[in-house]
Amino acid sequence: MNRRLFFIILCFSSLAISAQETKESKRESFEKFKQRRMEYISSEMNLSANESTAFWPVCDELQHKKFELNRSLRQEIRKLQEKEKQNLKPTQAEYDKLIMLNADVKIKETELDKEYLLKFKKIISPEQIHKYQQAEMRFARKMMYESREEPRELNNNRGPEDRPRKSGSMLLKNRE
Repeated sequence: MNRRLFFIILCFSSLAISAQETKESKRESFEKFKQRRMEYISSEMNLSANESTAFWPVCDELQHKKFELNRSLRQEIRKLQEKEKQNLKPTQAEYDKLIMLNADVKIKETELDKEYLLKFKKIISPEQIHKYQQAEMRFARKMMYESREEPRELNNNRGPEDRPRKSGSMLLKNRE
């Protein structure tokens, strides 16, 4: 459940960030994201070259299917958001449709995970599958953390390490 929540938040945050970019740079950003994800997870899993060659196409296929599966849910969410932007209150039936669709998508995602788990077992060990699952969660957390830091860096034109740090005594003086 938490893994799905992280993945959904990650998708929405990456969509929000990429909405500001041109189509070409969106494509480049997505490719960079995929490359970073692959490098991070591969190193966490200790994949050999042969395992990596066999694993990543299957993993990418799973991610693509999940993305497509969530498409209808994203469309329904957008419909409700558009209605709210127009100061129209969505009906209870529309909310019911959305929550049922959300539940159906979660069930189908779980079925996909189970199906691909069997495919992964033919390529890598159960230990590596576990490491993959853990690395996916850590990578999602890392991306969320970085996305929270980016706006500050853009607004201040400097990273957190460049900002002056206030000590506890300075904070107290500022309150007085």
